[in-house]
Amino acid sequence: MREKLYRLSGLTLLVTALVVPAWAQQNIDPRLLAYADMVFYNGKVLTADDEFTIVEAVAIRDGKILARGATSDILRLAGPNTRRIDLAGNNVIPGFIESHSHGWVGQLLKRSPDGFVIFNTLEAGLEQVRKLVERAPAGKLVQFGSLRNPVALKVNRWELDKIAPKNPVLISFSTYEFNTNTLALKIALDYFGTEDYPGVVKDPETGEPNGHLRGLASGVLGYEILPWPDLAEVKVQELRRMQGFSSKGISMVIGRAPGLAITGLRDIWIEGDLPVRLRITHEFLRDNPEPEKFLKRIGNLTGLGDDWLRLIGTLTQQPDGSASPGGMLTSRPKLRLAPKDAFGLFGQNRWLEYSNAEESIKLAVRYGWKIASVHSYGDESTRLLLKAYEEASAGKELPGGPWIIDHNYTGTEETIALMQKLKVIPSVLTWWRQEPPREGGGRSLSGFNVNIEDLPFDLPTEGQAGFTPQLGDALVYMYGADRLNDDFSMGRRFIDAGLRPVIESVGRNPLLNMEVFITRKDGLGRVWAPQEKVTRKEALWMKTRWAAYISGDEDKLGSLEEGKLADLVVLGGDYLAVPEEQISDLPILMTVVDGKVTYEKN
Repeated sequence: MREKLYRLSGLTLLVTALVVPAWAQQNIDPRLLAYADMVFYNGKVLTADDEFTIVEAVAIRDGKILARGATSDILRLAGPNTRRIDLAGNNVIPGFIESHSHGWVGQLLKRSPDGFVIFNTLEAGLEQVRKLVERAPAGKLVQFGSLRNPVALKVNRWELDKIAPKNPVLISFSTYEFNTNTLALKIALDYFGTEDYPGVVKDPETGEPNGHLRGLASGVLGYEILPWPDLAEVKVQELRRMQGFSSKGISMVIGRAPGLAITGLRDIWIEGDLPVRLRITHEFLRDNPEPEKFLKRIGNLTGLGDDWLRLIGTLTQQPDGSASPGGMLTSRPKLRLAPKDAFGLFGQNRWLEYSNAEESIKLAVRYGWKIASVHSYGDESTRLLLKAYEEASAGKELPGGPWIIDHNYTGTEETIALMQKLKVIPSVLTWWRQEPPREGGGRSLSGFNVNIEDLPFDLPTEGQAGFTPQLGDALVYMYGADRLNDDFSMGRRFIDAGLRPVIESVGRNPLLNMEVFITRKDGLGRVWAPQEKVTRKEALWMKTRWAAYISGDEDKLGSLEEGKLADLVVLGGDYLAVPEEQISDLPILMTVVDGKVTYEKN
C-alpha cells in the first residue's frame, strides 16, 4: 500500500511539471491559496506597527490582514471577485479602540424608564414628578432619572409622598445616588432587613431614614432590586449605539457594563450582528456589599468570550467623584471653591462611603479577576487605587494582564512610579471642552451637571461676544490656570516614563481627541500644558496599538500587520500631512471590522 502511495505521489508531481510551465511554477505567489477579499491600493497605509511602517496598499482575506506593501504587489493578490478600493492618496489606518465607555442603553433604561426630571427649583422639579406619576397606575413603581445638583439631592421622601402617595417613586442621579419616597424606601428596607444598612441616609434631627440611598445601599437597589426593562428594546437601542461607534471609525469598544446591558449585547453577539468588537468589564463587584459571595458563585470569567465579545475583568468602587462639580479628589487643594461646591478643597473621597472598597480589590485578586475601567479623576484618588492594588498584589503580578484606570485628569511622580511598577495603563481624558462655542452663545452642555452660569469667571474671554463657558472653565476657576498647565491630562510625561497611555474619546470623534492631545487646544483656541503635547504617530498609537494592550489583544489588533485581524479605517485625507487643527475634520469614509464593512460613507 505504501509503495502505491509513493508511485501515485511521483505521478502527481510529474503531471504537475508537464501541465504547469516552469516559469509559472516559479512565479506563483505562495500567498495565493485564495484571492484576497478586499484590496486597498494607491494610498498611504499607516500600519501603526512598532516601526510605524507606511506602505501603499493592503490586502484582506478571511477576516485577516493578508499582505501589505506596494500597490503593484498587492494588486497581484486580487481576483475576479475581490473588491478593489482605489484610495486615491487617502489613508488607511487601524480601527480606533475606544478605551472608556459606560452608560450603556440598558443601564439607562433600567434607571430612568419612566422619564427624566430636572430640579432647577424644588417646586419645578416636584411638579414634573407629579405630572409623570399621574400617568402611572396606582401601585406601580415609577423611576426617573435626574441631573445631580444641590436642589435635587435635598429632595426627601416626605416631599415626594405629598405628590406620590400611591406609587413607589425612585429618582436616580447616578449609579450610586437615589432619592425615594416612603413606599419605594420600604421596598429597599424590607430587602435590607434593617434601617442601619450602609448607605441608608438618616435625617440629622429625627434620626429617621430620609429616603436617600447612597453607596452600598444604592448598589443593592440599583443592581438587585430594580426590575429589568424589556430586553427587546435594550437590544434595539444597544445595536443603534454600536452602529454609532462604527460610523466614527471605532472598531472596538472597551468599558464597564452592568448585567442588563451585557445581556442585550450578548444576544446581539450570538446573532452575529455586532458592528464593533466589545471588551467588557463586568460591574458585578461595584457597589456590592457582599463581594465574596458573588465571586464564589460566579467564579473567574476573565477572558471568557471570543474576538468579538469578551469579558476582560470586573471593577470595584470608584474612589472619587466628578471633576467639574468639585468632586475630583486631589492631593493639593483648590484655589477657591465654586458656588454650591459641596465637596471641599480636596474633593470627594467616595471610599469613605464604602467600608469594603479595598477588601473588594483584594478579593478580586484572590479569585483571579482583572480590575479595569475604574473611574479616577484626581491624583489622590489614583494614589488610593494604586496603593490598594499594590497591597492586593503582595509583590506578585496582577492577574489578567495590564489593569487600567480611567480619566486620569491629574497625576504625580508617585502615581506614575506606581503605574510603572504595577504595569497599569492610564486611559486619559482631556479636562477641557474641545468643541467651539455654539453660534450665538447660550449655555454649553457641561456633561457634569455644573451650573456654570453661577461661576464668576475671571478669564480673558469674559465679555467676548457669543462666549459660552467651556466644560473646563469650572476647573480653571477652582484650580487655576497654572495648576492646569502643570499636571492635568498628561500625555508626554506618561510616554517619557515608559508607559503606554491611551486616549479616551467617550464615544465622540476619536480624531478630535487625538487632535487635542497633539495641539493641546480647547474649543476657544486656548493652549493648555504645551509641554504635554504628543506627536501624530504617538497619538495614533494611543488610539490603536497601545489601546490593544488593555484587553490583551496586542497580538491580534491595533496595527495592520500580516496575520492580525482586519480592523481598519479609510480616512478622507492624509493624517500626517493635514494641518494639526484640521485632523478632526478628516472624514471617515469606511470602517472595516473582521474584514467586513460595518460603515461606509455615502
